[in-house]
Amino acid sequence: MKFETAQHTRQSHMKKLLNNNRGLTLFVVLAMLVILMSITGASSMFTSISARATANTRNGTIALHIADAGINHAVRELSNNDGTNDMSAIYWASSGTQVVSNNSFGGGTYVVTQQGNASNPPRIKIRSVSTGPNGSTAQIEAWVQSDLSTFGCGGVCTGGAMTISSSYVDSYNSSVGAYGGGNVGTSGNIKSNGDITLQGGSNSIGGNVIAGGTVTSAGTVTGTTTSGASSPVTMPTVAACGPPYSSGTGITGGTYNSSTGAWTVSGGGAGTLAAGTYCFSSITISGGSTMSVSGTTTVSLTGQGDFSGGSVANSTGDPSKLTIQSSYSSASNGIKLSSSGTQAVMTVSCPSCNVVLSGGGNFYGAIIAGSYTQSGGTHLHYDTHLGGASNTNVKMYSWVQTF
Repeated sequence: MKFETAQHTRQSHMKKLLNNNRGLTLFVVLAMLVILMSITGASSMFTSISARATANTRNGTIALHIADAGINHAVRELSNNDGTNDMSAIYWASSGTQVVSNNSFGGGTYVVTQQGNASNPPRIKIRSVSTGPNGSTAQIEAWVQSDLSTFGCGGVCTGGAMTISSSYVDSYNSSVGAYGGGNVGTSGNIKSNGDITLQGGSNSIGGNVIAGGTVTSAGTVTGTTTSGASSPVTMPTVAACGPPYSSGTGITGGTYNSSTGAWTVSGGGAGTLAAGTYCFSSITISGGSTMSVSGTTTVSLTGQGDFSGGSVANSTGDPSKLTIQSSYSSASNGIKLSSSGTQAVMTVSCPSCNVVLSGGGNFYGAIIAGSYTQSGGTHLHYDTHLGGASNTNVKMYSWVQTF
C-alpha cells in the first residue's frame, strides 16, 4: 500500500515537471519568434533606409554631374568667340549675369552665372546651380582664366574723364561680317576711372556706362549706369618706339623725314603704308587727305597724331589689322581722329593722352585713352571680336562643389 502511494506521488511529480517544461518550451519558442520578427523588421527597416540613402546619393550624384555639365557648357560659351557671352564681355559684366542655362539636361536643369572677376591674370568666377531627380540640387563654383586682349574693356575706356556729345556707341562682331542688320549689338560698353559726361538728348549708348567717378547722363543708355565703380580700368602701357624712327621703307605719299620721324600728308594727298610696323614722332593728315592701309599695320607714335583734317582708310575691314598707338602724355593734345569716309576701321591706344573723335561718320573698332571726347553725331561701333581675340584661350583652373 505504501509502495503504490509512493509510485503515485512520483507519477504526479513527473506530470508536473512535464507540464512545467511544456510552458518553458512555449515561452522559449515565443521569445525566439519575437526575436526573429524583430530581426526581420529591423532588416526591412535598414534595407528601406539603405535604399533611400542609395537613391539620395544617386540623385545627388546626378545633380552634381548636371552642375558640372553647366560649368563645361559655360567654358565653351565663353571661348567660342561668337559675340554672345564671350569671355571679354562677361569679364566686364556685373555679378549675377547669366552665362548659359539648360532647362532639360539629363532629367534636370542648370543655370550658370558670373560671380565676380579679378585681374593679373584676368579671370572670372562662375557658379553653376543644378536640379536633378526628385528635387536634388548641387552647386559648383569655378574660376576661369583668359589672356584678355588689350581692347576687352569695351568700346571706349579711359583713365580720366570722358565726354560724349550727341553721339552714338554700340557694337558688332567683325568675325560675323560687316556692321548692320542682325550684326548690331548692345555690348558697346564705355568705362572710365574718372567721370563720364553724356551731353545732348540724341546720345545713345548701346551698352553699359561705368565710371569710377560720376556719370552725368543725357539721352539713352540701353545697359546699366554705374557711378563710383569699384573695379577700375586696367590701363595698358605703350612704350616709346624711338628715336630712331622708321627709315621710310613702306611709306608712300606726303612728306616724311626719317631724322625727325614726322610724316605729313596734305592738300588732298594720298598717303599709303605697306603692311608692317612703323615708328613716327608725329603724323598729320590734313586738307582732305587720306592715310590708307591694306594689310596688318601697327603705327606707333612718340608724339601727336592728327588725322582730323582727312581720313584713315583700312581696306581690310578688320579693326585688328590697324593699330594706332602713342606713348605721348598730354592732357589736352594727343590723337585727333575723323570718322569721315567709309573705312575708319582701327584700334587706338593712347593711355596717357587725350583722344578726340569727330566727323559725324562711323568709326569701327575700339579706343583706349587717358581722356576722351566724342562729338558731332559721330557713331562708334565697338568690334566685340577685339575683346574676344584671346577668347579661345579660356581655361578653368579651379573647381569646387559648394553644396
